[in-house]
Amino acid sequence: MRKKGSRARFSFGAKVSRFVALFITMSLMMGIAVFGYDGANSAVSTYGDNAESRWGHAEASNFQELANEILQARGTSLTIWITDSIDFTRALIIPADTTIRLYGWRGDFLSGDLDAPNPFPAFDVRGTLELAGELTLTGFNAGAVHVNGGFFSLDGGIITYNGSTLGGAVRVTNAGTFVMNDGWIYDNWNVGFGSLASGGGVSLVNNSIFTMHGGRIFHNHTSGSGGGVSIATGSSFTMTGGSIGYNKAERSGGAIGFGSQSPFEAMQGLYISSSAVLTGNEAPLLPSAYGYWWQSQFASTIRPSVSSIGTHPFNNADIQITRPPNVLGNRPCDQTNLARSTTGAVMTASSSANLRHATNANNGNISTVTRETWSARYSNEQYLQVNFGEIRNFNHIRIYQNGNRIRNYRLEYSNDGDKWTALSSGTQLPQWYPASYNYVHPTTINAQFVRLVSGYSNNPNIPIVIIEFEVYYMPN
Repeated sequence: MRKKGSRARFSFGAKVSRFVALFITMSLMMGIAVFGYDGANSAVSTYGDNAESRWGHAEASNFQELANEILQARGTSLTIWITDSIDFTRALIIPADTTIRLYGWRGDFLSGDLDAPNPFPAFDVRGTLELAGELTLTGFNAGAVHVNGGFFSLDGGIITYNGSTLGGAVRVTNAGTFVMNDGWIYDNWNVGFGSLASGGGVSLVNNSIFTMHGGRIFHNHTSGSGGGVSIATGSSFTMTGGSIGYNKAERSGGAIGFGSQSPFEAMQGLYISSSAVLTGNEAPLLPSAYGYWWQSQFASTIRPSVSSIGTHPFNNADIQITRPPNVLGNRPCDQTNLARSTTGAVMTASSSANLRHATNANNGNISTVTRETWSARYSNEQYLQVNFGEIRNFNHIRIYQNGNRIRNYRLEYSNDGDKWTALSSGTQLPQWYPASYNYVHPTTINAQFVRLVSGYSNNPNIPIVIIEFEVYYMPN
């Protein structure tokens, strides 16, 4: 240790060594600045004083960091690694002159708020957004991604449990482009009035383009047209691979629908290759002046004579199907919900809490925004029961659950409301939105009563909640 006020003495050789070390250090720093070295022998563009110019990518662990990185990257390209789950408080705009690549490697969530009074998506894409890796976009009440004239590429990850009027997961507008190479889009929904609702998974409007090379679009739901994908106002859809399955539309187009228009008016082009898979989608078989070939598979079936598609005046649209795609198990469903109050069915329950009565579970409203749900007062051994008023045929049950809390459940039927026969049981009712549980019996059941019994709630302080209880008869 030097004494206070003393000066260190260095030899001439030590001074030369210090100068050489400083020169080498400065040279390395200049090399990084000039060539954009990312630490792994790869060149990257330099964008000023942000993380990518220093390390090859930026990192974000909270909403403010992510917003700042996107703001600083304006006019350039930037890769952002998500290092923690992030709660969104507003939509993030990707400017028209900007490319953002989001990459997740920890399975983190980008989450919205379904109860937010002012709906917003996660991203408003006017430039380019690429999503890859292990990321999940969930809980947004205006869809997860709005491709607003920009370009969006899904190369991995999951988009699930989002709701909207148009495009439960992805809405493409204003000549935007969406390319899906991988990933899952599932359990998204949209609810609206008539033609205002379309595209449970993906909605295309205003001359937009969707190309699907891979991935899965499944278990999405719309109260309008296009359970999986909706095409409208001059847009086009090309499907070279991947699968669209087990989606449902209340109006038309279980897999692919056409908004409020006929396909002749709605789209600019449709191409589905033989390697694409459309399976298990549902939609009512509605009468139409144009026939019904698009209603069910583009709802549940495909026109047998593929060559005859070209004889229709699709406004010069490029309609091509090389040969019938893999159409497996798609079928029209009976549109009548036998448990709906409008049919005379009566819903009762073991208990109710906070004015959330059993009758809320068969009023046809599957939106949680209005809070029209049934909530049990107690958490143990509760049931929700429908009385058709007479013996009815059925083989399909859908239960819309709010929250993943039902444990040790049983589905039962009865002719007198006293003696019950088991249909199905399990330790945990699956949580899939919009239909958290789908049960199809291999044969037709004849009964007057059906009920769901919950053994207990997984949280003793929070009772179970059912949004809607539906029963259908679907002919083989």
